[in-house]
Amino acid sequence: MRIGNTKTTLATLFLLACVLPASADSFLTVQPVISGSTSLSPGFLQNEETFANAIFGQIGLDIDFLAPVSAPTLPSTYNGSNANESSIFFNSSSFQAAPVLTVWFVETITYNGNSDRGLSQQDGVNFASWIAASAVNDTLAHEIGNDLDDLQETTGNPAYLMEVGTDRNIPSSLNQIFPGSSYDQITAAQERDMLGNSQFVQSSAEPSSAILIVLGALMVVLAKASFWKRFRT
Repeated sequence: MRIGNTKTTLATLFLLACVLPASADSFLTVQPVISGSTSLSPGFLQNEETFANAIFGQIGLDIDFLAPVSAPTLPSTYNGSNANESSIFFNSSSFQAAPVLTVWFVETITYNGNSDRGLSQQDGVNFASWIAASAVNDTLAHEIGNDLDDLQETTGNPAYLMEVGTDRNIPSSLNQIFPGSSYDQITAAQERDMLGNSQFVQSSAEPSSAILIVLGALMVVLAKASFWKRFRT
C-alpha cells in the first residue's frame, strides 16, 4: 500500500460516511398519570405498556413510557355527563402538550351514558386519553391509535386494533400479536396516518448498516497506514 494515496482514500471514505442516509426509528412519548385516588392492580400499567409496544412494534413505532406521576387533586373517575369534564383534566398541571401524549388512568369512565374501558378526547389542538381500571390488554394501544389517527375508530374487521372494543378480537397473549394475525392489526392507511402524525411521532436517526461498514473500512485503512508507516521507518 502506498502511503501517498492514504489521504485520498481516507477522504473518500469519510465523504461516503457523511452522505449515506441514516435509518429513522419512529417513537412516541407517553406520560401515564394516576388520577385522584385511583388504585390499579399490580402489574396493570406495565401490562398495558407491554402490549402497546408489541402492537405498535408491528409498524416500527416504539412507545417510550415515562415514569407514572400522580395527580391527587383530579377526579378518580371520568364522568362524561359533566359538560366540562375533559377540560378539568386538560387544564390541570398533569397535562403535557405534544409531542408528549398524556394518558390518565382512572377507576371508571362513563361517556354518553355508557361504561367504557378507554376514551380519547380532543381539546383544540390537544389530544389525550383516559384508561379505566377495567381495561383489557389492548385498550391503551387502541386509545393511542385514536390519538395518532385523529379519533378514527371503526374498521369493520375484528382483527384490527382500531375496531371498537365490543367488536374487536382481544388478545390474551403477546404471542397472538404479529403481522397477519387475527389480533390488533393496523391497516396500511392507518399506519401511514399514525407514523405521519408529526404532532406526536418523532424520528430518531440511527446509523445505517452502510455507514457502519464504511466506518469499519475507515478503521482498517487507518490501521494499515499506521502499520506500514512503522514498517518503513
